[in-house]
Amino acid sequence: MTGALLPGGELYSLNTLEPTIKTIAGFIGLAEPEFIRVGYEEYQDNRHLDSKARAFEELTQRIEGLTEATAYAEGTQESSPAAMA
Repeated sequence: MTGALLPGGELYSLNTLEPTIKTIAGFIGLAEPEFIRVGYEEYQDNRHLDSKARAFEELTQRIEGLTEATAYAEGTQESSPAAMA
C-alpha cells in the first residue's frame, strides 16, 4: 500500500496515531508493535473493500505464523522456525 501518511511518505510526520500506539505499547511491554493498514475509507468503494480484504489476509497469515512459532517453541511441532518462513 502506498500513501503519504505511511513511513517514507511526504506527510508521515503528520501521522500521530502510530507513534502514540507505539509509545503506549511500550508501557505495557510491547516493544515492536506491527501495523496492518486499511486504506481508502474516504471513498467507500471497491478500493476500500480490497484494502480491507488484504488486511484480513495479512492478519490471518501473521496469526498462523505466531501459532506455528508458539507450537514450535512449546515443542508441539517438529519443524524448525526456518521451515515456517
